Amino acid sequence: MLCMIHQLIYGSTATKPFTGLELAELLRRAREKNGRLGVTGMLLHHDSSFLQILEGQRSDVETVYALIEQDKRHSGAMVYSRSDIAAREFPDWGMAFHAPTDGEIADLGGSFRQIRTMTAGDIQSRKARVFFHAFCKVTRL
Repeated sequence: MLCMIHQLIYGSTATKPFTGLELAELLRRAREKNGRLGVTGMLLHHDSSFLQILEGQRSDVETVYALIEQDKRHSGAMVYSRSDIAAREFPDWGMAFHAPTDGEIADLGGSFRQIRTMTAGDIQSRKARVFFHAFCKVTRL
């Protein structure tokens, strides 16, 4: 029997700017928790916006996302996609992280802001997925 991987893509906005130390601590805790649960993915942060892909068993991904939704350090969390996929797209990353520069965003056609302002749906989830993969290539993650 084929075991499907659940993938969730969401975006949110920080309630206040994060310092480098605060981002590092957020990432450390996320990697620790995600490692215990077998959740992988990628987190992008730019200009107080977050985009994240979470992958793993459905219950584990949804548990992580429920905790994220309750986190008071951000607001406006919007799920762009919940889907089952045959294999992880980011299998080697407990949680890859990148804080893109304005130049990197411009190199990708400003896609970060465009995705963060979209409404949920299949077209948007495909655009978000393409953006994550383009980012991997640009940043060589």
